[in-house]
Amino acid sequence: AAHEPAKCKSILLSALSLPPSPSTPLLLDLFFYSYAFCKDNGLSPLKTSTFLSLLSAVVSADCAAPCGPHHGMGKSYAAFEEMLMRHSVERPPTSTCVFDREDVVKITDFVAGQYYRMWRVYKTACSSRGRVITRLVQVGSCGVEENG
Repeated sequence: AAHEPAKCKSILLSALSLPPSPSTPLLLDLFFYSYAFCKDNGLSPLKTSTFLSLLSAVVSADCAAPCGPHHGMGKSYAAFEEMLMRHSVERPPTSTCVFDREDVVKITDFVAGQYYRMWRVYKTACSSRGRVITRLVQVGSCGVEENG
């Protein structure tokens, strides 16, 4: 296991097969902190791998989906919950129990706070159409006098 952030990120970059793009550093940070969450909570290698794969699937689907009402944060979160539940109940062949109830609560809280809280930022960053144009317009004096 890598203990240095740079080495860990390098391993994650290779394992996740993130394509080079302007959003890669942002997504790599998400997965780095997700891996740190797994380590901090004592998740086994199987649970860690399953969680990171599940998160990768959700993020990939969100990045690939066009912006609009047919794929919003609510639909993404519902897909995340469905995948998490599928890995929390033993019902072969459609689901296998990897996570217990405590894991589900911790994972849900983490993903809600780390990914869905910033969902629009991730969506915009990985959108191929995501281009922001800014313009500075002076609208008047702020009431500050120049010393001159």
